[in-house]
Amino acid sequence: MDRGPRPEPARHPGPGSGHVRSQAQSRPDTRAGAGTVPAGFGRCPENHFCLFDGPGGTGWMASFRHGSPDLGRQRLNDRASSLFNNTDDTWCVYDGHGYTGDHLPEYPRRSSDVYGDWDNTFSSLRRGEC
Repeated sequence: MDRGPRPEPARHPGPGSGHVRSQAQSRPDTRAGAGTVPAGFGRCPENHFCLFDGPGGTGWMASFRHGSPDLGRQRLNDRASSLFNNTDDTWCVYDGHGYTGDHLPEYPRRSSDVYGDWDNTFSSLRRGEC
């Protein structure tokens, strides 16, 4: 599905923010009423790192406790357009399989849309510093 072009966001200073735009500095409010299903980033379970193939936590989602050397196993190789680090740890995303290639740290409790050169390029990720 062609989502069409997305405008390039204004860049902001800060570690690991050169290619992603922070949407929330803390966990989203996932307190849902009876019968309400969380949407967007709220779908990401506590203590998991989640990737989404659409912006704003939409589309196909995969959640991780430890990481993956090959995001093709989760149908997300070169397809991630947003992410949520819903853990207390830094994670590292890579553009190569097996934790190789260029990498980008993702800091705790932040959700982001992925823009620029990093959009649709993640091939592996793992918990821990880059």
